[in-house]
Amino acid sequence: MATITFTTKIAGVLTNVTSVVLADPASPPTYGLRRVDTGQVIVAANTVLANPSAGTYTVTFTAVAGVTYQGYIAWTYAGETHHQEVLHTEPMPSVTTPLSLANAIAVRFRDEVATPRALATIYDNDPADPPKDGSLWCRFSVRDGESQRITAGVRQYRTVGVAIAQLFASLGEGTKDLREAAGAIVTAFRNVTADGIRYGVPYLNNIGNDQNGKYQLNVTCPFQEDTVEP
Repeated sequence: MATITFTTKIAGVLTNVTSVVLADPASPPTYGLRRVDTGQVIVAANTVLANPSAGTYTVTFTAVAGVTYQGYIAWTYAGETHHQEVLHTEPMPSVTTPLSLANAIAVRFRDEVATPRALATIYDNDPADPPKDGSLWCRFSVRDGESQRITAGVRQYRTVGVAIAQLFASLGEGTKDLREAAGAIVTAFRNVTADGIRYGVPYLNNIGNDQNGKYQLNVTCPFQEDTVEP
């Protein structure tokens, strides 16, 4: 869970105002808080913020790691309503957790591909919906393979697997955007070592019509990680 906190002060003192809600400046407002990558509304317009203490307002919501959320706080005082934009990026879990391998791969994809290209991306176990406007989007998944011991003395293990980026575009719009996004993924993962993970040579699989009104192109990125146990 993530929490956004907003405070109001009058003459430098924390003071309650007439009202504080989440609502964008449109008339009527269309959302309170939404995902930046997909536009999915997370908190509805005109949602009243909790008021745990004088001049302090909070809203708590379920956030997905690595995703940025944007919204507006509309606060009214002395008959005037003001809007303040809020942004929240949910941090990725620490790479020291048991899921560090998958996390590190997802972070690389986010930092090297999704964020710079503004590519809407749904990660493993992400409850988000695909974009509603038909724009290009991606489903990114890390699939673990076998782990095996590779030395007789030191307890060294090698884990292999693949990361798969499934790219989707509307039918009838060609493959230019799909190919450009696929090329960016190949560049980010081809024959590089990052965070102790060695990536091989990515390859493309042209799926075509996915039977759901989308044209699909997959990019598969092989990886391996060696670890040593005491």
